[in-house]
Amino acid sequence: MRMTSRLNKKYYIIPFLYISLIIFLFYLQFATSKQFSENYLSINISGSARSGSRDMEKNVSRLETVMHGIKLIFSDSSPLTVTEYDGTVFEPSISGYRKNPESIDILFSENFRITISAADERGINYIINAAMPSGKKIKNISLSFEVEKNEELVKSSNFPVFGYNSEDNLYFFTAEGDGSAIDSKKGRISLAPGEKGRFSAVISEAADSINDPREFWLSKNTDLEISSDEISTEKKYVDLAWKNLRTSRLDTESGMWKDKNNQPVYSREIISFLGSEAFKRKEYNLNQWIFRITGAKNPDSQFIENALINGAAQTAYRQMQSSDLELINDITLKIRNNNKAVFRIKNLVQLITDRGPYSLIQELFLAAEKLDIASLDMETAAGAASAYLDFAFYNIERELSIKKLNMIINQKLLDKTVMVDNRLYLIKEGDKSDLLFTVKTAELFKKAGETAGRPVLKQIGSKLISAVLSLAGNDGFVPEILYLSHNGITGMDGFIEPEYIYPALESAEYLPRINSLKNQAAPGTWIASCSKIEGFKSTGGGISIETGFPVDETENIIIQGIQSVSGVKLYGVNWNTAADFEKYYAGWVYSSETQTLFLRLRHRQEIETIIIDF
Repeated sequence: MRMTSRLNKKYYIIPFLYISLIIFLFYLQFATSKQFSENYLSINISGSARSGSRDMEKNVSRLETVMHGIKLIFSDSSPLTVTEYDGTVFEPSISGYRKNPESIDILFSENFRITISAADERGINYIINAAMPSGKKIKNISLSFEVEKNEELVKSSNFPVFGYNSEDNLYFFTAEGDGSAIDSKKGRISLAPGEKGRFSAVISEAADSINDPREFWLSKNTDLEISSDEISTEKKYVDLAWKNLRTSRLDTESGMWKDKNNQPVYSREIISFLGSEAFKRKEYNLNQWIFRITGAKNPDSQFIENALINGAAQTAYRQMQSSDLELINDITLKIRNNNKAVFRIKNLVQLITDRGPYSLIQELFLAAEKLDIASLDMETAAGAASAYLDFAFYNIERELSIKKLNMIINQKLLDKTVMVDNRLYLIKEGDKSDLLFTVKTAELFKKAGETAGRPVLKQIGSKLISAVLSLAGNDGFVPEILYLSHNGITGMDGFIEPEYIYPALESAEYLPRINSLKNQAAPGTWIASCSKIEGFKSTGGGISIETGFPVDETENIIIQGIQSVSGVKLYGVNWNTAADFEKYYAGWVYSSETQTLFLRLRHRQEIETIIIDF
């Protein structure tokens, strides 16, 4: 007989109940979730919150923020990783968000919070300020962001950089991963997605010397150290220019030189170049021969530069006084008519400080303060930055001047610095780079780097100049205009003679120049020479000046603004005054009428000391 048996019904009921419970809990999870979305301060905020709760600070389970094409995601599946300075790592979970007048707070567990604002005056799109529990400091934060395929992120800073501030320390982080690229022509970043359309962005600490995101990007993506090849390129460039000005470009018939259009020209730029290089190369006698040829046929062109190289300083000084009066009048008129073109005048602040009424400096400073930086064209912006650089040098509202200097450089000039073929260029407008403007701006960067304590800015200036010199032809001329794209240089126009680039080079050691002594003496006091001013100090009854110049070469000096002179010591001994002092290797004469000391000195050693007794 065959027997059968059945399972008890309870064995079917128990699995059914378990499955039903799982389905119910799964349903409950979604049934209690509430989707939300809003726009606030140009930031799109969306995510999921527990149903029935209006407290968006505590009940959010997923949060997304979208701005300028970038989506930041905060959820358990996209954790935020925080590393403290002691090495502790934790992943706070999202709690919610809170709206502020100019930002939103993203709130997490463990009292962690980040604040996101739309932008600041530096043009950074996402500003993240992190707040930790008391006594803890953040070393870095790791998070993820997403972009749509080939989304172009147009950033006012032109670089793929976000800012991060914590306890007055400035940090930056950039996109890392395959697919990120720079469109150098327009200064945009295109991010193609990596795995699952996601890039990792890691905040890293910037050096103390970096205070702008563009500097950080350049320091990370460009070798800013000047190589031996670049030094060699500059030397070859100067050697070629020196050779051509003494041979193929010298027109002995007209007593002039040939310019880029093969036309005769007699310029202070050529004279300055030849004089500086002649002193450095100890070929001054050869240079004198050239100046005799050209000077005899151009007797009315006795520039102050020519006088400082070859003598005749008193004649040049009288011409300088006449031209200064016209220039100061023009500057005064432009300032009082609110003409922004005044800031395009070279050495504007020094001109007023040394040779104009000092009250005009205050008028100029007020005019600079009224400038709308955002609306300035590139040349006026560079001129305004140069003015603030000199304001800082002369201790005129120094702290404010450096702040404004940095602001103009960051917003108007660094903003246009791009990388093409692994070299840095400056875009002036559209796709065009004006190389003479680039050189002058690079010189500004180098000086501003010294004054404002920004060594990276100084390196950027040197790299811009290196890029320009790399384009020089066999005649020593470089293009005037470059046309650029992200694929490279697409075209060139015009030429620039080397004498216009030379003042920005390290080689330009003995250029004729006017150095203000306003900080050491008083406004209106200055010294003009081809030498390096190595030292200046008061001796109680007068002043002591140390000058650096090649041994066996003779420097000519003009010192303006000395009220009286009772004697001068040269080579450590009292030296008699002589009206015809320019005939000798050393001597001096003083004009009480103009309060000007004219002096000549052949260097027996590299650094000579001149003592002037009042």
